[in-house]
Amino acid sequence: MTVCFMILAHSRPQQFLELTRIIKNSGGETVAFIDKKANLQEFETADAHFVSRRFNVNWGGYSLTRAMQVLLREALQTYPDAHHYIFLSGQDYPARPLTEYIEYLGREENRDRCWMNFYAMAPGTQFYTVLKYPRSYDLKARLGNKVYALVQKLWDVYYSRRPRMKYPVQFYRGSSSWVVSREGALAMVKFLDSNQGKAMQKFLRKTHVSDEIWGATALLNSSAKEHATNWDTDGQLVPGTMKEENKVYHHYIDWDPERENPALLHSGDLEKIDASGKWFIRKVDAEKSQDLLDILRQRQIL
Repeated sequence: MTVCFMILAHSRPQQFLELTRIIKNSGGETVAFIDKKANLQEFETADAHFVSRRFNVNWGGYSLTRAMQVLLREALQTYPDAHHYIFLSGQDYPARPLTEYIEYLGREENRDRCWMNFYAMAPGTQFYTVLKYPRSYDLKARLGNKVYALVQKLWDVYYSRRPRMKYPVQFYRGSSSWVVSREGALAMVKFLDSNQGKAMQKFLRKTHVSDEIWGATALLNSSAKEHATNWDTDGQLVPGTMKEENKVYHHYIDWDPERENPALLHSGDLEKIDASGKWFIRKVDAEKSQDLLDILRQRQIL
């Protein structure tokens, strides 16, 4: 039994190489999707299984959701004996010894658990309007800014009068950083392949930042929803009661509006990182976060 780390990377091949080396030396496996806009050869020396089906990935677009779904399917097929599947970005880094994390996931009481932030999207909740008013950053990438601006203007006029109010499922939203058990991952894929799941995917193709919606929606509309952390409490609330996502994920991310979006972490953040008890941090840069990375490397098997 092992754990599989699914990494979606757009750039910074050296950071990717270091992250995959830590994963391998700690007893884990990696499946990676490299954005087609990046040079694959710069990443290929890593000890990882690479998804061969590549395409351009655009921030905020459905292409990011599609890449995550391709990664999940590939991971299940490549490492069917994994008991957990963890989604990471290329700018994540372990905050604590990864060997301890893998041991933690392998404990009997955690074997079926899933850690995924969520809240039920409903009127009055954070970002509910993304369901009502379409956006497509993939279309923007294809058409260019000027032409897309015209398309978006027409959409705004139309949907301001006729907002999308009928939804194929109860949508849930949460961070795209999540961990699911094998049972949870299989249930998510089964949902995606169902008629309801296909309707969800069609709807999300014109939904802003759908990568933060599809995962929680797939898991919490599946047979494995009871394995989601806090489903027995937060999941029982009437939609609209929770205004924003809970924080059950394993990441430390700083969304301070005075910093980057999210913050590029450095050694000055170490005390807060350690106090959080989280297993991973986002985001780091090899140069701007060098002082922090020098400290965290000492906790890993390189």
